[in-house]
Amino acid sequence: MTFIPFTGAYAATIQVYTSSDTYIKPSNAKAVFVYAIGGGGGGGSGRIGADGALRTGGSGGGAGGIVRRMFMSDDLSTSTNVGIGAGGTGGGAVGTAASDGNPGIAGGNTSFGSMVVASGGGAGIGGTTTATTGGSGGIGTEVGSSSASTVCSAARGNHGGNGSTTVGVAGSAGGCLPGGGGGGGAVDAANNAYVGAAGGTGSPTLENLTGGAAGGGGLGSAGGAGNSSAYRNGGSGGGSGTSSYNNTISGGTGGAGGLYGGGGGGGGAAKSGGTALSGAGGNGRNGVVTIITFY
Repeated sequence: MTFIPFTGAYAATIQVYTSSDTYIKPSNAKAVFVYAIGGGGGGGSGRIGADGALRTGGSGGGAGGIVRRMFMSDDLSTSTNVGIGAGGTGGGAVGTAASDGNPGIAGGNTSFGSMVVASGGGAGIGGTTTATTGGSGGIGTEVGSSSASTVCSAARGNHGGNGSTTVGVAGSAGGCLPGGGGGGGAVDAANNAYVGAAGGTGSPTLENLTGGAAGGGGLGSAGGAGNSSAYRNGGSGGGSGTSSYNNTISGGTGGAGGLYGGGGGGGGAAKSGGTALSGAGGNGRNGVVTIITFY
């Protein structure tokens, strides 16, 4: 936890929780603002298979949900548990025999007691012989209390990009939310390899963090990592890996999401029968809770 004193029209302190802990309400607190982001989901790995069949890349992991909420001091007990959602692990590479990709792991929930829950982003799906759907964005939920909510108070994180039958689909982006991971590139039945896609922009209305770049430097190029927030907003999604039609060159790995709550990119597809593996999915990133106490 980071503790930051603040001086302005009202005295305040800012506490940043990057691991689970307990918030202790000061006896002279008048109001408490809570900003929670759930963990991002991991991207799925790509499929590996022989010539003559479609092999799709893994889909991107969904971004964590967010909640922003103001409480009056009397709404809270003396102590409140703070839980930080872990980012989901990306799906492991598969090979060398023909096989569908592995799914990622969903991101964990971030919470402030039972009153605020920012759920983790959904897991990306492993590549198959058809297009795959990106992981769903996590949901922000407020429970109980009559305190007024703020703009963007409880919102669903952006979805991960699909693993399509050709070029991967970019992770979604919008509002004040973390970005979803990009979907991995495919290898089609004619053995054409396709590039992955960029991760979704993180917090477009706040910091406009560019998503991780798609793997574009040749067969098996890895996706770029998402960008992290300097102000504890939602990070951008990881870019996805480019596929490979050469059975000695593995599919590109998906990039990790950005802090906080960005989804991991999907891995690229690959050709079986040699030493190549499919591209692994990128990891989602952990959530965070920021608490501002006003006096």
